[in-house]
Amino acid sequence: MGTRGGPAWLLPVFVLLLVNDVSAAEVQSWRVSGDLRFGWYADERRTRTGEKQRNDEGRMRLRAALDGDLGGGWSARGRLAATAGTDTAPDRFYLRFDAPTRSGAALGDATLDQLYLRQQRGDWRVTIGRFSSGFDLVGVAGKALDRKPASNVAITWTDGLHVERRLNAGWRAHAILQYQDSDGLGQSTQAPLDYSRGDSRVGTWFALVAEPTGVFEQRSLSVTWMPDTLAARGVANPSRKNYVALDGKLALVWPLGEGGMRLVVGGEVGYAPNRPLHGALTTGGTGRADGWAWQISANLYDIAPGHNLGLVHGRADAGWLLSPDYRANDKLSEVRYQWRFHPAWSMEARYRIREEREVPASARRERQDRDVYLRFTWRF
Repeated sequence: MGTRGGPAWLLPVFVLLLVNDVSAAEVQSWRVSGDLRFGWYADERRTRTGEKQRNDEGRMRLRAALDGDLGGGWSARGRLAATAGTDTAPDRFYLRFDAPTRSGAALGDATLDQLYLRQQRGDWRVTIGRFSSGFDLVGVAGKALDRKPASNVAITWTDGLHVERRLNAGWRAHAILQYQDSDGLGQSTQAPLDYSRGDSRVGTWFALVAEPTGVFEQRSLSVTWMPDTLAARGVANPSRKNYVALDGKLALVWPLGEGGMRLVVGGEVGYAPNRPLHGALTTGGTGRADGWAWQISANLYDIAPGHNLGLVHGRADAGWLLSPDYRANDKLSEVRYQWRFHPAWSMEARYRIREEREVPASARRERQDRDVYLRFTWRF
């Protein structure tokens, strides 16, 4: 079991201590659930020198969860997650606070991506431990500029405390206190965010999220605050700044005809007031990077029963460092088709183009990635 990134094995011990006073008679029920996702993935990269690099492989992810009602409004959940590829068998299990890559677990890894206690009482809900967090922009592609649950076959996690409260007029308030280990997070972020300083141990995320009503399918406002994590002049420089990010989402829905088809159009905008200098990101440039990010999405649901089609386009400036879907200094265009042909089964096909926006002076051309996949998901 890997332990780099702190004594993460204390997490299950902590949860067990919290439930120690709950007798077996109070446990009302235990349920097993999960999902299996597998498919074929192919990508092609044209590098800054004009060379082409190609790769294709099969990938899969298995997640199996155990949920229990403990009585008194308490519940518990644990989930094992594992990934594999045609050239990468599952060969490493660990429990640690930091993921081995900036985007989460590596292919072939297995870990517990959820292990938490939850208290539901009236308008309040409190989750403590390891959990999934984030809200996608509504759409077939389901992308996000800031926090996002693990997408595709990725494995990510959040360690900390999540407090929710139902407000008046159909709104919910969210507050997350996230533990940030000196070696990194389980949540996806990008360089030059760095967590080695002692004052960066706790990050926060606050949001107001509206329930769907009428034409409004989604409305939310959020702010992320990560103290002493931004290496604005590069990780080698000892100075650090607070990283702050503001984000808003809006999606509207309209019925089309009598057959149940719906049009959903959404948009998301983010801004980071504190950004790194260009010199911290590339070998050229000394000005401060821009901090905007945005995406727009248009979707047709139930073109025929269970058939959905979505288009999404967006970009992130070099100073936006929180998105698992949009790399900093990239623009993205994607079309995705989804077929839910059974209550437990779905199929998705995607074609995506990602292009570098600002190119270093030493580069011949921008980097460009094209990828396609065909995947199936079974939920049990």
